[in-house]
Amino acid sequence: MRTKRQHVLYINAIRAGIIVGLLVLVEVLPRSGLVSITILAPSSSIFAALWTAIFSGEAVPHLIRTLVEITVSLTFAIIIGIPLGILFWRIPRAGRVFEPFMVAMYATPLILMYPLLLAVLGLGSTPVIFLSAILGTIPIALNTTVAFTGIRQIMYKAARV
Repeated sequence: MRTKRQHVLYINAIRAGIIVGLLVLVEVLPRSGLVSITILAPSSSIFAALWTAIFSGEAVPHLIRTLVEITVSLTFAIIIGIPLGILFWRIPRAGRVFEPFMVAMYATPLILMYPLLLAVLGLGSTPVIFLSAILGTIPIALNTTVAFTGIRQIMYKAARV
């Protein structure tokens, strides 16, 4: 019988083995000619290019742009999602009406809207931020509603004291 620590180490060893195996496979397939190098680059080439991009400073502007896009879209998602969730909690009828539409919209692959957003909003960060904000608003609003609904009445009485 293994201890819990031994079990965790065993599971982590299996995970590491799978990752190493996949990296070896990605290295061997293109080098052997079974898969074209134009379709699958060897993992050593990928890591060499990553190393060069990071330490040459070539990746820094792209990293900054990505962090700005994430920050702006998360800010919009929070600014819209929390009040929307509170609205659905305070007006349960509105929540019951809009929740199925929001869940369906969240289940729809919104990346299909990206070409339309490109046509309307143009190239650049705007369509990415818009799409990410939509994708972030829905779970924030739904989880805010669930969180406020889960507050027991005794907590309101305790807060008033």
